Amino acid sequence: MKQRPRIYYTAIQKALMWDRWQKGESLQQIAGWLKQTYLGNENYQVSHETIYRSLFIQATLALMANLVCFILLYTHREDNLNMSSTWLCSRNDLFANVGVLVAASLSYIYISKWPDIVIGTAIAILFLKSSWSVIKEAINAIN
Repeated sequence: MKQRPRIYYTAIQKALMWDRWQKGESLQQIAGWLKQTYLGNENYQVSHETIYRSLFIQATLALMANLVCFILLYTHREDNLNMSSTWLCSRNDLFANVGVLVAASLSYIYISKWPDIVIGTAIAILFLKSSWSVIKEAINAIN
């Protein structure tokens, strides 16, 4: 079985793909755009499944790394405000990683950007709530 050569996107190419995603294009449309833009270059002839798999692998690796940090910080979460804040960030990162995996899976299954938008909003709310609690604790510590 012939293996596909590794693809290295430039920063400009990544920015163009991100811009298309932000404008509401699906990964299928972005994969099609890559095929048309780089016609004749096999390195850029990727399917949307390849893009989804890549995102899924990256999110899984990030989840494992954040889980290790979370476990290390768990016993120190109430030591002081700095450790509490660090632990909250680690916890939020775990939720974000799981959210990315769920959003990627649902977006793939339903060919929609809405799972990503809904889960992204939920993650943003979680981060804002945690930030507010740290700010309140910091104000209490100052007083």
